[in-house]
Amino acid sequence: MTITRSGRDARAIARTLALAVVLLSAPAIALAQGGEVDGRAPMPEGTEGTPEAVWQAQAFVLAAYPDLIDRPLAITLRQDADGAVLVSVAEDLAATSAEMQVPPLVTARVAFDADVRLTRYDAYGPLLHEAENLALQDQLIANPRWVDSDADVWLMRQGVRSTFGTALEVAPEARTAVGAQLGTELVAAPTAFRWYQESNAAARVFRSRPAWIAETSVRVSDGTTRVYELEYEPFGGRLIAVTTRGAQ
Repeated sequence: MTITRSGRDARAIARTLALAVVLLSAPAIALAQGGEVDGRAPMPEGTEGTPEAVWQAQAFVLAAYPDLIDRPLAITLRQDADGAVLVSVAEDLAATSAEMQVPPLVTARVAFDADVRLTRYDAYGPLLHEAENLALQDQLIANPRWVDSDADVWLMRQGVRSTFGTALEVAPEARTAVGAQLGTELVAAPTAFRWYQESNAAARVFRSRPAWIAETSVRVSDGTTRVYELEYEPFGGRLIAVTTRGAQ
């Protein structure tokens, strides 16, 4: 299923969804303290028959990158064979030149469970400093003897803060909006930078995308607790992934 919104329509829908996310933050946090959580954005008017996951996916992407809201956008939404939603956000070329070919700013895959609660999020694209992250990956591959301190020195030479003894400050607006979508209040800063794959920690095998990691827990309606890990890339602090460790 593909739905494309461009120009004025995209901006209007984006603003509506983003505003809904922000307004939901307070009740979502209150519910988190009292039991059942529902931080999901309301379905926009006139979208009857569209799977709820499609609109929740768009709402989550716009919550993660609130600086997109006031830009002319073309947003394409499509569900894959597994039911996950593929979201592509690009500049609205109708506002410039239809002859120009530019890649999407963000491409994301957003997966939900049967109750339309987010279970996984993966995003790529220029907005997320893709070129810089690929350059880091190239350095890790080209220098097999490197350890995390060597890679950290390379990062600092690119003008990025050290990943040792520091913490990344996530933009407050994005933190509040993403927390509302997940149904919780996110901590002010990610807890640690993760260089190595957890499954190969002893062997010190680098992750394909080293990232700042923040962990948060959400109480869901069946009484269990879902643990989310949010990953932020090191060059601009943009959200690149969300994973879950399952209900507890």
